[in-house]
Amino acid sequence: MDIASYFEWTIVRNSLISWRMVAGFVIGYVNQDLLLTIIIFGIGVALSLLVALPPWPFYNRHPLKWLPMLSEEQKM
Repeated sequence: MDIASYFEWTIVRNSLISWRMVAGFVIGYVNQDLLLTIIIFGIGVALSLLVALPPWPFYNRHPLKWLPMLSEEQKM
């Protein structure tokens, strides 16, 4: 994952978890059910993991350019 995609992912991750947390709280409060709140929040976390863990190709849109290795002569 490159650095630009990492910053994009943090915005998506925070949005997914935050919206599920708010939705879970509201639905759980209306139904007076704490388990329902935890389940909805857990679905948000699982969805975030599903999007984050596999090596999707769109995470490498901005590949890093590494410096070339130094030869033995250049190291001294």
